[in-house]
Amino acid sequence: MCALAMRSAVIAFSLLLLGLATARAESNLVFKLDSGGHTSEITSVAFTPDRRQLVSAGKDKVIRVWNLAAGRVQRTIRGEVGQGPDGEIYAMALSPDGRWLAAGGWLDDARARVPCCGDIRLYDFRSGQLVALLRGHSEPVSALAFSPDSARLVSGATDGTAVIWDIQRRGPLHWLYGHKDEILALEVTPDGERIVTASADHDARLWSMQGGQEIARLAGHGGKVTGLALAAGGGVIVTGDAQGEIRLWDGMTGAFSRVLAHEHSQIRALTLARGGRMLVSALGYSPYAVIGRDIETGEAILTYKGHDNVVSAAAVSPDGKWVATAGGQNSEIHVWNGETGALARKLGGVGSTIWSVGFATGAPGLAWGATDPCPEERLSCPKLHGVLEHQIRFPAGERLGDVAGVEATDTGFARAAEAFGDGMTLEHRVPDPKGYESILEVMGGDGVKASITRGATSGYRHRAYTFTPDGQRVISGGANGVLAAYRLDGAPATSFLGHEGDILAVAVSPDGRYLASSGGDQTVKLWNSESGELIVSLFEGSDGDWVMWTPQGYYTGSPGADRFVGWQVNRGRDRTPDFISAAQLRSRLNRPDIVERAIDLASAEEAIRDAPGTDFTLAELIARPVPRFAITGTEAEIAAKPGYGAVRVTLAVTRDPVKLMRVYVNGRRAANVIAKTAGGGFPAGEMTVEVPLAQGKNEVRVVAVNAIGETSDAVVIERKEAGRLDSRGTLYVLAIGVDRYPNSDGRLKDLAYASSDASIFAAAAERRLGPMHDRVVSEVLVNAEGSDLPTASRIRASLDMLRQAEDNDTIVIFLAGHGVNDGENYRFMPTDAERAAKGWSTDKTISWHELEEVLQAAKGRRLLFADTCRSGNAFNQRLGNSAYHINVIAYASARWDQAALERNDLKHGLFTYAVVEGLDGKAQGPNAEPITAAQLFTFVHTRVAGLAKELSRSQDPQYYKGRDAEDYVLVKAP
Repeated sequence: MCALAMRSAVIAFSLLLLGLATARAESNLVFKLDSGGHTSEITSVAFTPDRRQLVSAGKDKVIRVWNLAAGRVQRTIRGEVGQGPDGEIYAMALSPDGRWLAAGGWLDDARARVPCCGDIRLYDFRSGQLVALLRGHSEPVSALAFSPDSARLVSGATDGTAVIWDIQRRGPLHWLYGHKDEILALEVTPDGERIVTASADHDARLWSMQGGQEIARLAGHGGKVTGLALAAGGGVIVTGDAQGEIRLWDGMTGAFSRVLAHEHSQIRALTLARGGRMLVSALGYSPYAVIGRDIETGEAILTYKGHDNVVSAAAVSPDGKWVATAGGQNSEIHVWNGETGALARKLGGVGSTIWSVGFATGAPGLAWGATDPCPEERLSCPKLHGVLEHQIRFPAGERLGDVAGVEATDTGFARAAEAFGDGMTLEHRVPDPKGYESILEVMGGDGVKASITRGATSGYRHRAYTFTPDGQRVISGGANGVLAAYRLDGAPATSFLGHEGDILAVAVSPDGRYLASSGGDQTVKLWNSESGELIVSLFEGSDGDWVMWTPQGYYTGSPGADRFVGWQVNRGRDRTPDFISAAQLRSRLNRPDIVERAIDLASAEEAIRDAPGTDFTLAELIARPVPRFAITGTEAEIAAKPGYGAVRVTLAVTRDPVKLMRVYVNGRRAANVIAKTAGGGFPAGEMTVEVPLAQGKNEVRVVAVNAIGETSDAVVIERKEAGRLDSRGTLYVLAIGVDRYPNSDGRLKDLAYASSDASIFAAAAERRLGPMHDRVVSEVLVNAEGSDLPTASRIRASLDMLRQAEDNDTIVIFLAGHGVNDGENYRFMPTDAERAAKGWSTDKTISWHELEEVLQAAKGRRLLFADTCRSGNAFNQRLGNSAYHINVIAYASARWDQAALERNDLKHGLFTYAVVEGLDGKAQGPNAEPITAAQLFTFVHTRVAGLAKELSRSQDPQYYKGRDAEDYVLVKAP
């Protein structure tokens, strides 16, 4: 579907786009999506000299360092970025000694100067710190290569110039002039004496490294020379072009030797494997294969077909054994055996290119799909809309739904409309057979009514388009994030700024209020179709996690999905930026209520103005850094304290000092370290934190907290002997059941079985979990004669009791009663709950913030059971995410949009009835194995669904597990 990027032409378009992006001028904050892999075209890959890591870079503006053994990103390297293409990396090179990393591309704000964007960033690879900017090119750098001794760097740019740089002096040695179009590839010969450049002007050229003189012009290709490699120790130059022809040349003189092969597809990259005996060609058109050919005969001896779209980059490991190729719809890297073609590693994130969008025509909602509707086509197919696979229901006065699947038979969606009324249609044309779909025509009964032509300044092409429902406007998406509305006469009407990749799908809601778009940046975006305001963006991972956020940073999503999004804090072109994840600021930015209100109002700006707790800007918040620290050492044993180990933590200075460190071991709360200095915070530098351990593997996570947010770091400690955490101390059970609400002005209906549910749960927990502990402390607060009433003050006192728990204790909290959403907060209703002038009295209700604070402070294993009316209403939105971060295991009785049912014949709520059945043995399975937390939920989910079905109703319990929490054994096998 993709064609070779026209990098030179991007410059003019980006000057316009960056001039419109005023947010960049107001703040150094740039939103970034991090799916765990690249989210746009990968332009360069390289193995480290020790073959343990792979380095990749691309148009998503991030350099990723992959741990090949683990198959995941080990660290990221960043530089200043902005809106549009500002920060896109077109070329990257790692020095042979592994010391230096160079990156080039669009690496300068276009408004700073014209010509622009030609800086080269030079990083210390080991630390990832930016050490220098090599300045000289006046246009983006498109190719890079180091000399064999790592002392020199050669760069090629989109204006056709090349430069030889002295790394030690950080300055240019020689300028190479001759090419008439952009340089697409370059290589330095193994002896360091010659340079080869390949260009879009259909030529390659051979140069002297010492003086920069041209040795030879390698002419003869019929298309852009897009691939370049050196064979036979530099004695043979191999070139490939956009028409698929591969030629061989003499490496000393540049004389033409012969045509080796023709691939019948665009060559995107060339490299040598098998000790230089096999030429590897990465192809840019269908069938998107990688072809291995004998370098002597040209015979195809291996074909790798693992990618499903353009293969954009390739590299071979230093020993010649492994080949890394990058590309495909989801911007993945495949590492495969150069001898057999067998895949060894697939490196990528959990995101996917989004090819289709639509609006539900029944219950309002948004749907999308990640399947290419025309994978065999070179150009776009805007009129093939693709399948819709996932959807989310809009709030419509309630709560935002969860992501769900779309039934294959469901056709109730509004898609792009390429026709309107009697005979008005949209048709795209490709004026140049080798070009793009650059013309969109509005056709009427008497012919062409208007023609909309795109070029370098307006997105090149029309990849997706639609009429609005009233037929008065046309909306079209193109390359490089261009999305715009036009009047029927072709005049521009509205710009929609926010995408960072090609637009592949658009749709307008039936009422014309919303515009949806999606594309190569792996996001779905929802806009106000009239004003052009971006309302929310949505990302869904292949693991099922999803996150939705406003441009101002407020978000909601599945538990832990805030790890996908964050903000880069630019510190200047010559400084390494910082990165702050949304998870670090979750206490302020995790606001489902604002996201929901933004969709209702079709305006995030208006929703934020109306919401409480938003009297700050994101820029103000991030100007005061979250904690900066790292775990720098570990000990598996402390002689003076048997059963304990230690971690060494190094803190950096921040404006707001770190006052608290929370320590978790395998998900259980192990320690709270509180600063005792006069200034209220820990001093900068190294400190040692004692940590209780268990025998075997201990994943230790330290969370440092200051007034702005939190930062965590984790390490694994292996312990051979039994430790402190191998024993279980006290089981704390707090069961609260509220049946009566005499002060609620009739707003809360009395319940029948909440008190009895709490009582039987407490008894079951003591009976079944108790034997695994040294002692049991149980407290039951219910509306029953002779019991402590579940008033707000009594509940708070009982929650405070849990703070005395130790690291090897277990805490179990059970809540049965009404729960309501009150603005941004969720509140559990005690028996004395009462209304206030606005909403509910804070003194007479228990907020989720209070519950969360207790669960954060309490040590040990922590489990929460919530059998509250519409309990998922809170837990899907706030508790689920909090449980993930504070390592709590939580059970909610129902989905957010369901009632927690009771049955008179059982005299209990369905959820509690099933939990008690499970604990009493029914969750053990046929082999009577121990009951773990996950096993209990599996039983409860199935049992509750069955009990509800007997009432012709639905109830689906929910389960949330902390990110590090173990699947705790609750009940031993008999």
